[in-house]
Amino acid sequence: MQYKQLDGLRFIAVLSVILHHICPLPSFIDFNLGAFGVDLFFVISGFLITEILLREKIKGTSVLLTLKIFFSRRVLRIFPLFYLYILICLLIVPQQTREHINWLLTYTINIWVILKDQQPFWYFNHLWSLCVEEQFYIFWPFLIMGTPLKRLRLLFILMIFLAIAIRIVVTIYYNGYSLFNYSMLPTTFDCFGFGALLALLKEVNPTLLNKIFRHKYFIALGILLAILNNKFGSVLTQQAFGKTIFAFVSFYLVGIAATIRFKSISRLILENKAIMYFGRISYGMYVYHLLIWGSFGKYFTNFWHWLHFTNTVYKSFFEFVFILICTILVAGLSYELFEKRFLYLKKYISFAK
Repeated sequence: MQYKQLDGLRFIAVLSVILHHICPLPSFIDFNLGAFGVDLFFVISGFLITEILLREKIKGTSVLLTLKIFFSRRVLRIFPLFYLYILICLLIVPQQTREHINWLLTYTINIWVILKDQQPFWYFNHLWSLCVEEQFYIFWPFLIMGTPLKRLRLLFILMIFLAIAIRIVVTIYYNGYSLFNYSMLPTTFDCFGFGALLALLKEVNPTLLNKIFRHKYFIALGILLAILNNKFGSVLTQQAFGKTIFAFVSFYLVGIAATIRFKSISRLILENKAIMYFGRISYGMYVYHLLIWGSFGKYFTNFWHWLHFTNTVYKSFFEFVFILICTILVAGLSYELFEKRFLYLKKYISFAK
């Protein structure tokens, strides 16, 4: 099923990440746009993937056929661009790429982050989230297809609380902030769990969802709670509940977009043709943006020095706009000239309607 407004939300997610990396919000706002954008992506994935699997489970499609079609379609969507990006990096920064090559090829760079307790080379700094998603895709179909339908709701709720519990234990163990809480699959279970719960309720109790999503003020309350938690919360509350709050806000955003839909100005924005297209190429925008920013970084430094320009706010905003435009152009070309060749093959591998 196609959800027009989800493409708009995808663009908001990738825009949040790019904005966070290049032009962060003022410190007094204390809202992590990058983390929010990634968590929104996770909730969208949890919702869409679970909906596909639930539909086939309810229809009675054989498990083997479901797994075969599911994994084939995921490979066609994810692998080509991911490995193309690694190839490009191998040509541009061969030494740094070779240092991480085994972890990159196996979608395990997030595990490297934990083992080394440091971030990888800049061009790979964002790929941890794609690794988390791929690891989620590997085990999730087996879990959905192997769990009785009536027990799935409890499973998804337990996942949410399990993620919180893991982050609490990790924070206490490390006595503070840990990269484990940021970049490992178990600590993102609440994001995928909220998305999965949304898909299940939409399938078995859509009336309840319609009632829940009439209360849109929960979105604002969730954002306010996130800001207050970052501003006044302890390291433990920030680590334990920050991601869950973002997942809750994303649950409402994705749920409204997929059921009763946003109205008025929100609808005009999310269903704008340009915004929807940017949402369709958001995967490419996410993958390419650090490479593009890194490639132009030294030129920006020389440019500002030549102008004797020192206002950091305007510098960051200008760089953000320029990098965003370049990222859209590169991602658009990648989508039209490369990715579509593989996406076209998906029509030969589809579930029966």
